[in-house]
Amino acid sequence: MFRDFFEKLPDTEYHDVPHVGPHYFASQHSYMQQPDRCFVYLKKYLPPHIKEVLDLGCGNGRNSLPFETLERYGIDVAPQGAINWAKRRTVAYKSISMQDFSRQLESNPDADLSKTLVISSGSFMYITAEEQQRFYKVALDRSCRNFIFQEYIGWTSKHRDLNFKLPTWHFIVKRFRDHKGFEQPVAFVRLDISEQSKIDLGRAKTNALFAGSRAVLSDMRASLRRLKWQVAGALVRARDRLKRATRRPAE
Repeated sequence: MFRDFFEKLPDTEYHDVPHVGPHYFASQHSYMQQPDRCFVYLKKYLPPHIKEVLDLGCGNGRNSLPFETLERYGIDVAPQGAINWAKRRTVAYKSISMQDFSRQLESNPDADLSKTLVISSGSFMYITAEEQQRFYKVALDRSCRNFIFQEYIGWTSKHRDLNFKLPTWHFIVKRFRDHKGFEQPVAFVRLDISEQSKIDLGRAKTNALFAGSRAVLSDMRASLRRLKWQVAGALVRARDRLKRATRRPAE
């Protein structure tokens, strides 16, 4: 069982994050205590065999709150305030790096993730692409087939750092509005869901693709506008040069 594997994980040394204030974990009115809306929405689509949720980069544990009927686990390198906040909400919490966690999975072939939903929100992008692939591979080897990543998605983001862009093959992508109204892309990887959910998420994929097409068209229109102004400017400069060249010297 995954529980047995998880409980044997060693804690690694964590470091306090100086720019994160106590309100991040303690404020009763902060949106940082509320789960991302995509997890609230997707809870109803989980297959019945899912019994556990593993939150990678769980911070204060807020995104595990919608899954109160499941066993919840969180992994993060985080300040002590986050650990205390999460423990009060019955989230099993480990302070361990992704590299160490993947290494532990690799060295424990009996670890079973077949009943585990793996979620991550704004965290996976902070590890290297190699570590992303390493975790994904070992999780698949341990029978995990359910992943939800809310991150920057390759074709929806203009971020220059490739670690901030998850590859989209075998992903279904949908945009969700967060608590401040901003749209966040969400990737579903090999999500084992019901037939009705497949229809809904298939529609979501189509909508996301159209949204991506609109973004491409918008970029093309912006490029055409820039080209138009560049051509117009070049024509004005050419006209001015021609006037100066043909102007007769003053007598």
